[in-house]
Amino acid sequence: MKNLLLVVFLGTMVSSACAWADDFSPMNQDTITRTNNGTTPVANNTLPSVAANNAAVPASVGTWILQIDGETGFPTGNLNNVAAEGWGPEGSFGYRFPQNFTLSLETGYVGYAPKNGMLNTTWDIIPILLKGQYNFGSGYVQPYLFLGAGVALNSQSSSFAGPNHTAGEADFLEEAGLGISFVLLTQTYLFIQSKIEVDNTSSNYAGDQPTLLIPIDVGLNIQVN
Repeated sequence: MKNLLLVVFLGTMVSSACAWADDFSPMNQDTITRTNNGTTPVANNTLPSVAANNAAVPASVGTWILQIDGETGFPTGNLNNVAAEGWGPEGSFGYRFPQNFTLSLETGYVGYAPKNGMLNTTWDIIPILLKGQYNFGSGYVQPYLFLGAGVALNSQSSSFAGPNHTAGEADFLEEAGLGISFVLLTQTYLFIQSKIEVDNTSSNYAGDQPTLLIPIDVGLNIQVN
């Protein structure tokens, strides 16, 4: 009887040892093991994957900004009677602070051709502005507002019934607008915006004081670390 009980006891111990060994077998690349902090199964001895965040968000210490765009400007008032839409490029360079505020210097060129049937007069504007912009949030889609002030280098050229006539002046320029940007790549945004430009032209230069323009811009905003 004692021998029988001994055999049963030894068999039980051997079975328990085998089960314990199976549960804590050494890890290898072909088994499914447990993580150090729980029972989540992990294949091939790898840690759970973490999805990369490719959103172009502002760095914690700020980042430099390069912006380029194409502009279509719509004249108003008396200028709208004689000038068609204006076209031209713009660019700016500035710094985006961690608080989603950007301060930049902007310039460009926009030319307004005469409307059909009107005198052959063109109006050109070279804006030079200091601009402040505030972005709402830092995700994949960011609406924003901006204000700017500076100088407009205005010039016009007419050619009819004789030699060319040119005129030009530098006037105070203000702008205010809103837009929305979308992440294309890491640190690269596609944006579209509209604004109102107040070009404080004199009565010797233009029929409106001031001249109001409504441009629409589409371009890229690139964060340069």
